Amino acid sequence: MHWDDSYVVPQSLALRISPSGTFVATTSTARERELADDAMPLLTAFASPTTPREALVKLKESWEIDDGSFVTLVDALIGQNLLTPAGETPRRDLYLVLGLNRSGTSALTKALAACGVALDFEHPSLPLGLFKPDSGRSDGGYESYEIPAVLDLVRQIAARYGAQQSNPVLTDEMILSTGEVLAIRGLLESIPRFPFAIKDPLLTFQFRRWKEIARASRAPIAARPVVTVRHPVASAHALLKRGFCRTLRSGMDQWFRYNSEVKFLADSGEEPSIVVYDGRKERFVAQIETLCAILSLPFDRDRVSNEFIPAGIDHPDDAELGQHPLGRTLQELFDDLASRAVSAR
Repeated sequence: MHWDDSYVVPQSLALRISPSGTFVATTSTARERELADDAMPLLTAFASPTTPREALVKLKESWEIDDGSFVTLVDALIGQNLLTPAGETPRRDLYLVLGLNRSGTSALTKALAACGVALDFEHPSLPLGLFKPDSGRSDGGYESYEIPAVLDLVRQIAARYGAQQSNPVLTDEMILSTGEVLAIRGLLESIPRFPFAIKDPLLTFQFRRWKEIARASRAPIAARPVVTVRHPVASAHALLKRGFCRTLRSGMDQWFRYNSEVKFLADSGEEPSIVVYDGRKERFVAQIETLCAILSLPFDRDRVSNEFIPAGIDHPDDAELGQHPLGRTLQELFDDLASRAVSAR
């Protein structure tokens, strides 16, 4: 808080009374929070752009409050996005989680949620969550953080080009129909609060189209790619285990198609934030900390660490990579993307 800067309550502020009788507040950029008893007079004082100095003088006319308590309350409201700098447009960041399936996209999405990113459209027709059982994990499986209706939309678009998840069409070969543009725009404009994330591996090949539509929304949305990259051999084994391919070679073929598209996005200026996934907790947590700094997100080390439960640590066999006719190319691509990862910046 700065005493002589103007702050204001966001126009999207909504209040309700909880069953316990307390006020609960939310905005387009803040999750629901119960308000302290002293918060309501402060919110009222900042109903129009006002400096903290002016607001304190006005409050002291009818309320006993000392300077220290006032500063604490105002800082808390600013930290919760319930007060924003006057004249500043609230950030509307949308993170599209990309990358080959079985490469750590669910772990990355879970970490983003732990650090304040919303995932739920809060609409009955857009339920969040598809649990994926996995007997090789200590927890019996994992939550994929995918929304069935979104998956259907992305796959319907791909299917029009004769593509599917294992054999997608390239980004620059795709032109969306008017109906598809309107469907995506309607979906994005129903996002309840920001920052928000949508995860679907197949969006790797539709990112630029979704970004354009997000930017053209009634209230512009800034879409950013956040990507996981896993070693091609480890990815191929994971795909084979889950039935996404029939051989290691075809699994590595899928890896190449997805990650060459990630390189295309990076080389064309989209600046994807890349996280390397190999099952190592310390490395993963460190990368999420760096990612949060890049994205201006609050980093929750305890939650990210405690909620990261990989199936195991990757130990890719170079001999298996060498059996692929493009083995050296796959390794070079992996090394190139890993050098661009958030941990390498």
